[in-house]
Amino acid sequence: MTTPPEGFRIWMLGGWYGITNYILRTRAMVPVEHVRSIDIDPECQHIADRVNKLWEWQEWQFKAQTADVNKLVYDQQAPHIVINSSVEHIESEQWYKNIPQGTLVVLQANDQVHDDHVWICTSPKDLLERFGVTECLYEGSMEFNYPTGNWSRHMIIAIK
Repeated sequence: MTTPPEGFRIWMLGGWYGITNYILRTRAMVPVEHVRSIDIDPECQHIADRVNKLWEWQEWQFKAQTADVNKLVYDQQAPHIVINSSVEHIESEQWYKNIPQGTLVVLQANDQVHDDHVWICTSPKDLLERFGVTECLYEGSMEFNYPTGNWSRHMIIAIK
C-alpha cells in the first residue's frame, strides 16, 4: 500500500478511549491524516476526545463519535485503514461487509470467555476464515497471563 502524501485516514471501530490514536501519534511510525474513533458506548466519546485533545484541536486530526459501526457509510472520504480491536464484542458482521473492497483492515479478537463476548476467536486462522480477506499481510497471537485469568489475543492485517 502506497502512503498517501497527507497520511492515512484511519477509522477505529470499537475505539473505546482512543488510546490507539495516542499510540500511533506518539510513536510516529505511521503518517496519519486523521483518525476517527467510533464506539457504541456514549461514555467513550468524551474521554477519547480528552485523551486526544491535542489532535482534535489541530484541524480535527482526531475525533471520537458515538455510533453503531454496523451502520457506517463509507463515502469519498473513506478510510485507507480500518482497525477493529473489538471483533469479539460485535454480534453482526455488517460492519465488515460495509468496508470497501481493497481497504487495509486490522482485526483483533481473543479467546477469553466473557459475558460481553459474542464470539470466541481461537486463532488468527479463525479471523481469516470468518472474514475472508483478499490478501493476508500479517497474522499473529500474543498470550496474556494474569492472576485473574489467561487468554490469547489474535490479530490479522489484511486487504479486504
